[in-house]
Amino acid sequence: MMLLNAPYPPDVRVEKEAKTLASQGILVDIVCNRRKNEPIKSQEGNITIHRIPVPATDQKVLHGIYDAIAAINFIHPTYRKALRRLIPRLNPDVIHVHDLPLGKTGIITGKEFGIPVLLDLHENFPDALKVWFKWKPKSIASFKDKILFTYKRWSKQEAWACDNSDHIIAVVDEMKMHLIEKHGVDRDKISVITNSEKRSFSEVGYDLLEDLREKYKGNYALSYICGIGPHRGVDTFIDGLHLIVKEIPQVKLLLVGSASAGVLPKLQSMVRDRHLENYVQFVGHVPFRQVPSFMKLSDINLVPHNSNSHTENTIPHKLFQIMLLKGNLLVSSCKPLKRIVTKYKSGFVFEADNSVDFANQVIQMYRQPILVSKFAQNGYNATYHGELNWEHTGHHLIQLYRNFLNM
Repeated sequence: MMLLNAPYPPDVRVEKEAKTLASQGILVDIVCNRRKNEPIKSQEGNITIHRIPVPATDQKVLHGIYDAIAAINFIHPTYRKALRRLIPRLNPDVIHVHDLPLGKTGIITGKEFGIPVLLDLHENFPDALKVWFKWKPKSIASFKDKILFTYKRWSKQEAWACDNSDHIIAVVDEMKMHLIEKHGVDRDKISVITNSEKRSFSEVGYDLLEDLREKYKGNYALSYICGIGPHRGVDTFIDGLHLIVKEIPQVKLLLVGSASAGVLPKLQSMVRDRHLENYVQFVGHVPFRQVPSFMKLSDINLVPHNSNSHTENTIPHKLFQIMLLKGNLLVSSCKPLKRIVTKYKSGFVFEADNSVDFANQVIQMYRQPILVSKFAQNGYNATYHGELNWEHTGHHLIQLYRNFLNM
């Protein structure tokens, strides 16, 4: 049984894990939020989705209220009630909790019913709280964040959850070491299941590619494709863009993705203040099926994370997606990003938070197209022919379940 404090689909990590387990004949029950007009229950082969009456992120205010209530004592009352109703009927062998906010809910329920708990930490949640709300406008919600969603509270909760869960999944080796050093977790209690992508991603269609090529004909396209938050490094490359314009006047920066509260006005103001309106386009959210077209269009795909204790312990899916598409790649020097890109020679690296070095690396890539293409091919080889794909990662997940459940 998997617990997810979000709707399902479209969480990419949860979907890959669930489908991998289901492909082995394992019956997977997913307990998740419910968006408006979604069925309470649905079936996808060996995966059964149970949507409980918790508003999903399409109802932001209500979703925030539910999260705040759960954060008071770290137990989500609606999930707790649903689990006590579902578990006697479904009789799960394991409770697989996705991320820290539902950790205590899953753990105390597991102890009540004698079921082992896997704690799957998608990110360094306590440290993320230091940066997520950086540009958020002051409101009642921000007052709530300062009281209930503080680093100190959630760091203690992370320590408790690590101590009381039966096994932990981390996304990168850096996060594993973080938990060992910070909370004294036994290294054998932690497995790394990274955010790699399926090989089939390299064979996706490009619905918009020709239209995009026509639209941006003559431009040198830099693309950032992801949710836009204050920790993502978008401010760094906007700050360095004027240096690039001097060397590459046809440059166009495309920001593809939705922005969290307060972020878009901040970035738009930066663009106006630097008179870069002709060089930056805020594309906004696009359906996931269109993302490969933007990646393929881009002369450079950017993964520019700022360096902080959150980004130094996680890695985005898009890194592997870009590599599978033979995309030209520029990443910041956050440890997981730099480690992979340097090891496989799959792209260029700039010093995180350094807008001048960012600009210099873009200019170097512009001047060295043959080397850039070679690195892109290396990235493809590592992800398609090597071990940096979900087929390889998924095998580790299956083995973890077999060992964990003595299958």
